[in-house]
Amino acid sequence: MNNSQGYSLLELLTTLCICSILFTLATPSLSSLRNSSAVQATSDKLLRSVAAARQLAILRGQAITLANRDGAWSNGWSIFADTNSNGSQDDDEPTIQAQGELDIQVELYANSPVAKYIRYLPDGRGYLNNGGFQAGTLWVCHQQRQIKAYQLVLSAGGRLRQSSGQCPY
Repeated sequence: MNNSQGYSLLELLTTLCICSILFTLATPSLSSLRNSSAVQATSDKLLRSVAAARQLAILRGQAITLANRDGAWSNGWSIFADTNSNGSQDDDEPTIQAQGELDIQVELYANSPVAKYIRYLPDGRGYLNNGGFQAGTLWVCHQQRQIKAYQLVLSAGGRLRQSSGQCPY
């Protein structure tokens, strides 16, 4: 009578084959989940930064600007007190908060009113440098367009609304 306590080679190979098939089937789903998570995280970071800029403008009673770096939101952004109201950070305007370069697969697009900056005055509303109200849309997309994108809409009242959808570009 044979009372062995181990596994046979055939049982081990069968188990390994089943595991490799399951892993092969799960890999695209994990990749898609990671990509979707990167887009969501970037959207949340930008949403929090805009809310922080608005809150700082109200609390400090001065113009606060959230501006992109090097002409593109994908390069990151910084929040600063825009003392001369030019929409860009000068040497005498220290950074209050900064976000570095984004995940290389995440892309940020903006329409013209918010292409370079979002500027808040102490009343909590967004204003352009020329004094007009600022409203616009930013899109957070993934290079693979089948991943769900996020749209951030800045209203004339200064609030930012987030919704999901498809990337327009």
